[in-house]
Amino acid sequence: SISARTCLDQAISLDTPMDTLGKRYCWVRRAELALNQGDPCLALALTERLIETAADLSSASVITYLWMLKAASLIAMEPADDAQLAEAVTILLTALKNAWRTGVTVTGLLDLYQQLPVFLCHHVDM
Repeated sequence: SISARTCLDQAISLDTPMDTLGKRYCWVRRAELALNQGDPCLALALTERLIETAADLSSASVITYLWMLKAASLIAMEPADDAQLAEAVTILLTALKNAWRTGVTVTGLLDLYQQLPVFLCHHVDM
C-alpha cells in the first residue's frame, strides 16, 4: 500500500507554492503528518507558511484549523520557557474563540484543549 508521505511526495515538492486550494490542502496534510511523525518543528514551519500565504487575510485574521495546528506544534515542541508556553496557549485559546464565534465544529480543538492540563502539569511550576 502507498503511504501518506509517498502520496504527498508525489503531489507536492518542497518547491511547490501554496497558491491554490488543492496545493494548500496537501501542505496542511504534510504538516499534520510531520506532527504525527514527531517532527513538530517542520509542522510549525509549514503551518506558519500556510498562515502567512493565506489570500485576502489581514494579519489579525484567524484560520481556526491552522491556528490549532500551530498550537499543537508548539506544544509538541515542549516550550523551553514561559513565553513560548504563553504563545501556545494564546494561539489555542484564540482558535477556540474563533471557532465558537464562526460556528466551526470544535471537536478537534476541544481534544487539543483537553490535553493542556497534562502538558501544563509537566511544564509549569505551580
